Amino acid sequence: VSLKLLGGLDIPLHRDLPPEEEMPAVFHAWLQWLRVREGKPPNTIRAYSQAVRRIVTYAGMEPASFHETFPATKDDTAEKRSVENRQARLIDIVGEMLRSVYDKSQRMSKATINQTLAALTSYYDYCALNYLVEGVPDVKRIRKIAKVDVDQADPSYYRVEDLERLYQTAAKEEGRRRVRWPTRDLAMVAFLAVMGLRASELIDAEIDWLSRQRLEERAGLDGVSDRPNWVMEVRGKGGRIRRLPVSPEIMKANNRWQAERAKRFGRTKEGDPLFLQNNGAPFTYRRLLWWLHTVNEDAGVRDHSLHALRHTAGVTLASYGVPAHEIAKFMGHSSIV
Repeated sequence: VSLKLLGGLDIPLHRDLPPEEEMPAVFHAWLQWLRVREGKPPNTIRAYSQAVRRIVTYAGMEPASFHETFPATKDDTAEKRSVENRQARLIDIVGEMLRSVYDKSQRMSKATINQTLAALTSYYDYCALNYLVEGVPDVKRIRKIAKVDVDQADPSYYRVEDLERLYQTAAKEEGRRRVRWPTRDLAMVAFLAVMGLRASELIDAEIDWLSRQRLEERAGLDGVSDRPNWVMEVRGKGGRIRRLPVSPEIMKANNRWQAERAKRFGRTKEGDPLFLQNNGAPFTYRRLLWWLHTVNEDAGVRDHSLHALRHTAGVTLASYGVPAHEIAKFMGHSSIV
């Protein structure tokens, strides 16, 4: 069910937009700029306002903190200020908008997606014009991704045999690429394809996201004792934290990677990135995308996207009969639709 607003744009009823009053001051200054400086008609201003608030809804963030995340301010740390990292988060959010429902007849329309991205472009233009940021994500590139993805019936995922080849290739010592590092590559594939991390979550992941904790809710249900288990506290969209159990196999792969990393770059400390590039620098979205491209190519499988690895985790859970609401919780979705 949806409401038809502003020339046929589909706004799903289950996605309530936050009221304008809850948005930050910069949002209202931008609307004023649209009216006074840009001369936009009321219909366009209203549509742009809804579009930006739609991003807030799909990001699951507090409306008042929107300006602190998209875009980041000059006062943020260098990592948070990274245009690459902000673009990765935006791609995740736009991807969720496109895939919020898999029934093509109910999916958010291409017109709505384009309206949303046009509004983001305008908002970033205002922020850049007023020196509120040091750089903005490439919305045109995100728009291009949206136009390709919006026509797909389903997000793609790795078939079992292709995923096996990906694991085997990632672990091979004879990797011919300079961006490859077998122990790290195997661990990264596992965190994406089994843990279902978003690209931005993998980029943001820190050493101390992993810890031993007791998962009391599991004790007595499946014969698992209440002894400490490895858990990953994923800090996802909107600042929400989800606690994911980490299997012994994945921890073993991670431990091998961390041991090799320490030999090359020294001991890690709290707050250090969980994964690094071969030169010791944190991953950016672009470098992570290139890394997956090389692994796909070396494995001889279809050049799937980063989101396809995450979607593979969801498909695998569904194949084991895990209920949809549990999968949504595991993946960090605010809704099963």
